Amino acid sequence: MTYEIIDNFLPRSVFKPVKNVLTTEEFPWMYRELKGDADSKIKKYHRFEHIVYMQNVPVSPFFDELIEIINNIDCKSLLNMSCNMFTSSKELIEMKNNPIYPFPNTSAILYLTNNDGHTILKDDIKIENIENRLLLFDGSKSYIENNCTNTMRKINISFNFI
Repeated sequence: MTYEIIDNFLPRSVFKPVKNVLTTEEFPWMYRELKGDADSKIKKYHRFEHIVYMQNVPVSPFFDELIEIINNIDCKSLLNMSCNMFTSSKELIEMKNNPIYPFPNTSAILYLTNNDGHTILKDDIKIENIENRLLLFDGSKSYIENNCTNTMRKINISFNFI
């Protein structure tokens, strides 16, 4: 698998409640400081995360509200799921993501907001952040994600599955 993009992935009646849950002020985001070398822009940046599913166990009270995402793909086994919020900065900051699992799997990112952030796959394939777009790609490959500059925040849901 190289990659696949599915625009308007979820029916509006499903997407809107999912987005509403993650964009309320009450949603419990956890601060994550990014590690970079001394000269890196990453050293001056942070993001927020909410882990939904890990080690075969739902770990979030919002799991049931987000499971509809999984019901819309061919998923035999969910490996992990997390919600991610990247704050805005004056210029885009790239963050490399390395593979999590040493076996074949699929990575997915569901974009919940429109912004100038993007995901960069192998061979410099640039995927724009478009609301309700699902990106599927080889989970054994590294990729680069960045924040945004034209909105207050970028929100997505990422997960790996077989």
